[in-house]
Amino acid sequence: MIALLHGYLLEGSGSNLWTRAIVQGLCRAGETVHLMCQEQHPEAYDFISKAIHYHPDGREEMVLDRTTSYPGEVIFHRPELGSTLPVYVWDRYDWFEKVTPMVELDDAAIEAYLQRNVEVLERIIQRHPITVLHANHTVMMPEVARRAAKAHGLPYAAMPHGSALEYAVKRDRRFHKMGQMGLEEATLVVVTGDEVRQRLNAIYPTLSGLNEKVIQPPLGVDMERFKLVDRTQRRAEIEQLQQRLARLSPGANVPMDARLETLPKQPDRKKFTTCIQEVSHLFDLKKPDEGLARNLERIAGNDGPVLLYVGRLISAKGVHSILMALPELLRQWPDLKWLVVGHGPLRGILEALLWALRCGKREWLRALVRWGSLLEEPAQPLDSAQGHLDYLAEGGQLERWFADAERLLKPDTVLFTGYLTHAELQHLFPCCDAAVFPSVVAESGPMVFLEALASGVWPLGTDHAGMAASIGAFSALHPELDVSAMKVRPEAAMTVRDIVAHLPMGVEQLQNSPNLKEIFYNHVRNHHDWRAIADYLNRRLSGS
Repeated sequence: MIALLHGYLLEGSGSNLWTRAIVQGLCRAGETVHLMCQEQHPEAYDFISKAIHYHPDGREEMVLDRTTSYPGEVIFHRPELGSTLPVYVWDRYDWFEKVTPMVELDDAAIEAYLQRNVEVLERIIQRHPITVLHANHTVMMPEVARRAAKAHGLPYAAMPHGSALEYAVKRDRRFHKMGQMGLEEATLVVVTGDEVRQRLNAIYPTLSGLNEKVIQPPLGVDMERFKLVDRTQRRAEIEQLQQRLARLSPGANVPMDARLETLPKQPDRKKFTTCIQEVSHLFDLKKPDEGLARNLERIAGNDGPVLLYVGRLISAKGVHSILMALPELLRQWPDLKWLVVGHGPLRGILEALLWALRCGKREWLRALVRWGSLLEEPAQPLDSAQGHLDYLAEGGQLERWFADAERLLKPDTVLFTGYLTHAELQHLFPCCDAAVFPSVVAESGPMVFLEALASGVWPLGTDHAGMAASIGAFSALHPELDVSAMKVRPEAAMTVRDIVAHLPMGVEQLQNSPNLKEIFYNHVRNHHDWRAIADYLNRRLSGS
């Protein structure tokens, strides 16, 4: 029986998505899983049958007890932590007063967090026939698992993800040492790709035996959610999404253009920063935008290509590269629509860039690119945007690019959706023609690439790390297909150019190959279904 330890939520991407999917897969396979994490709404997940809240005074409160339709059972445990939640990168968690990057915590706060989680985990172990522990990330859950496993004679697996390595282990010697101890004593180390394995070896070059205990299950997709939708069926799919949105509480509707129009004619960094900071507080980060259901009509009836981005709106994800490609893409497809799904500190910058392009504010556009993502700590450059401006200028094409942007970009070309879950995305993905994920940083396991394939959508991704591995694995199994149009180069001078060149090639292949969508879908179903991956992981963790 597995106890899986995760320090955060079940909703969202990355390790949250992985945790949600793997416990659901195990539950579908008839397994009993004990899940310890900080999800605040366990009732929202139909695979969770029981949920127990552990109060600081020692009381245990059963907050959910129900029968599910699954052959297995997920029993959820939430330790109450107090006011502080240690994180890798700051995000908003409304139920914690102090959401704090863990590198900023003192030793006493770190130890209090560890002890609290160990205390609850030991209660779980003492009351249930737990045979193995699985801890997400490199810190701090593997340290929780290490302490409890040592006390009770249990094996445990650690599963590093990129965020902990980049924002804690590499930045703070305390977490570097903690991570090393957790990896040294782990029975297995689970990675999502060769890129994570390489990072571990680079960070811990003297850690002996690491490679011998690394296992690498495939990336997974919930194939019960994703499906193929013919273009004639898109309106029906959008209507289902609109019905779901009607049941959700919307976020704010922020009139960005009106606020931006109050800025002076000449770029002023201080005034712009103040404007964006004020606007950023109006967005509810974990809700869809107000009016989204109505605005989706643009997609339902659109004859041209629909382009999709899903992910955090931060500079590291490279979403600004797609925006910079729009003027050239719109020359070919004047009715192109671009859906931007997600939340993050880059949203206001993206809307300002669009405003500057659409309204012919060229000096503002240049300044915004130069300033970068001002709400990220520290401020991050938009290198691919600057690289494309330089390329256009060198070729004498910059003025035409500006003119095309002003002529072709319409107020309804780009639709920001706000935050959507997979319950909404399962309807949105198959209504798109292509999806672009031009991440600047090397990502270990970009599952959105596979979700696009599972929906019959042409995926484009940065040709490095986990994305390159996913493209390469698909290509190896389908050598008859030309996958060059799935790749964009990570070099700042090349990324936007590759989006402009490869996106039309991909869309054309889908239009001219009626069976290509089925090839995409079947590839994911045959090699990346979460149920098979959960079975593989269960066998490896149990030693069989």
